[in-house]
Amino acid sequence: MIKFFRQIRFKLMKENKTSRYFKYAIGEIILVVIGILIALQINNWNDQKNKTSDFENILDALEEEIIENIIEANFEIPFIRDNMLAITRARLNKITTNEFIENPILRALIRSDKLDVNSDDIKLLVSIQETFPEDYKVLIPYLKMYLKIENRYKSVEASYIDEFSKYITYVTNNQPWYGYNNLPVLDSIQLQKEVEFYANSPIYKNYLAAYQYHYSDNIRFSVSLKNISLVLLAKIKMIREDLDKNDIVSLFKTYNTTPFIEKTCEFSEYIDEFINYNDLQLPIYNATDKHIAIEWLDYSEDGIIDKLNLNPKELIINNASKRMKEDAVVKVYSEGKCIKKYKGLKNGFLLIQ
Repeated sequence: MIKFFRQIRFKLMKENKTSRYFKYAIGEIILVVIGILIALQINNWNDQKNKTSDFENILDALEEEIIENIIEANFEIPFIRDNMLAITRARLNKITTNEFIENPILRALIRSDKLDVNSDDIKLLVSIQETFPEDYKVLIPYLKMYLKIENRYKSVEASYIDEFSKYITYVTNNQPWYGYNNLPVLDSIQLQKEVEFYANSPIYKNYLAAYQYHYSDNIRFSVSLKNISLVLLAKIKMIREDLDKNDIVSLFKTYNTTPFIEKTCEFSEYIDEFINYNDLQLPIYNATDKHIAIEWLDYSEDGIIDKLNLNPKELIINNASKRMKEDAVVKVYSEGKCIKKYKGLKNGFLLIQ
């Protein structure tokens, strides 16, 4: 091709056709420029294709990371709930001597359990948020919210593990039976001393109270971590797989999270003041085609009513300043009128339909 153009130029110069030569030269330059632009565009397309492919690979890894975190939370949360209830019973002297003898778990209420969650891919995505494809930019605030909740959980974890360490130091130095308490069988004297300590020692109750003070937030942040993970997973799949309402409900149920119970506006709530329900960040999904408002009562002494507005088909998680009790009764408004209520439950989410 280059030889062909060279021959044309030589012929025009030989025939002394200067004006035609310059026109030809300009045309050749234009062709070269067009060729360069086309090559650059193809290169840009290839770069964009590679970036899209890289981003999709990161999202694949993120989905796996999120699912592992949800499974970990589902495994640990029941143990955390049971342990919190047992600690409260122990502090109120509601656990009998026989229960302490028969159930070794009750003799290990101060523990170092923690969630084993991973956020490497979440941190990676936050670090490259400026390169997100337009459709995926909606994920950015939820990725950041995950990291915020995780940081709070880590702080709580450090606090109750510190109390655990203080307790272990005390029993190691002051309770002779402690070195034998993990053996399959204890002799009756050792067991009696151990049970006497757990059932009646005011020092143990003090350690238990200090531990529970920090451990009580464990449920809040463990469940909130699970819930933000669920919302992230659903939002990714809504973009990649175009999930509808039934798909989202099925996804949540797969990971042991069920919709609140639907009630009429006339439903009167009952508050069991003995049960200490947790303030949580929960998935909230407006599956309707309407703009709606929701409100719920904060059972604190101030009796604050929290409110949120939701767009049609919007899936969110309430932020930390608007946490919701697990047993909250939520009023749903459309055009200023109550259209229904929902009663909260443990391991639940608010589905408005």
